[in-house]
Amino acid sequence: MKNRETLLQAIIFSLSCFCYFYVIPTYTATIAMKNDFGPEMFPKFSMAVVMCGSFALLVKSLWNRPAASDSRRSPFNPRGGATAFGGVLFYILGVTFVGFYVSSFVLSALYLRKYDKKTYVIALGTNLLLFALIWFGFEKMMKVPLPTGLLF
Repeated sequence: MKNRETLLQAIIFSLSCFCYFYVIPTYTATIAMKNDFGPEMFPKFSMAVVMCGSFALLVKSLWNRPAASDSRRSPFNPRGGATAFGGVLFYILGVTFVGFYVSSFVLSALYLRKYDKKTYVIALGTNLLLFALIWFGFEKMMKVPLPTGLLF
């Protein structure tokens, strides 16, 4: 079990490095900005967090090798970890290609799909209100453009 965890952490670290250094700079539109922050800031920051977290888990996993007689099972679920990483990866790439608002709305809708219909409708309404507040706060008040893509 421990070897599969270490392998998954190494794969996640490798994919996040690949996205940070190649995919995001290559496929993010270059826009002349008044400040130093451009459309690459949010995807790169998010991927850097994933990269640092997976590196820390990888180092911890390699540093604390259990004894051969240690038969305790780890609570780590590789399928759940891979699903969570895949969700974050597609969200960050979605922000790069289709924009912040569309990608965030789709991600929140996918994560809320397990709720009953009444809670789901309330949560989607709350998300629309939250996106309106984010748009007003960033775009209008602070004049900070959020990443845009093909759709919005």
